[in-house]
Amino acid sequence: MKDLKFTQEIKDQWLAVLKSGKYTQCTRKLETCGKHCCIGVLGDIHPDLHNDCVDKSKMNPYEFLEMTTSHDKMEKLWKVNDNTFHEGRPDYSNVIHLIERLKTNDL
Repeated sequence: MKDLKFTQEIKDQWLAVLKSGKYTQCTRKLETCGKHCCIGVLGDIHPDLHNDCVDKSKMNPYEFLEMTTSHDKMEKLWKVNDNTFHEGRPDYSNVIHLIERLKTNDL
């Protein structure tokens, strides 16, 4: 598996897609029935990640965030996604501010 980095480009793309209204938020799974948690959106848009945790040919987005940011930041993202989620929310506003504060691995 190649050396993956959480770059500003990836972060910007992730935020843009979350804010676009293209995805519908869900909880407890990366994706289900056409809906995605915030981390599942990252897995859907990143070419080197995969939301199917059974598929070991690519890294899942939980592992990616844990490796490139920290376990604590990844865990906080999914907890806020799941615990402050309100059905019918038109965007991912409960997690946008957390993603905006994530540090990237650009050199």
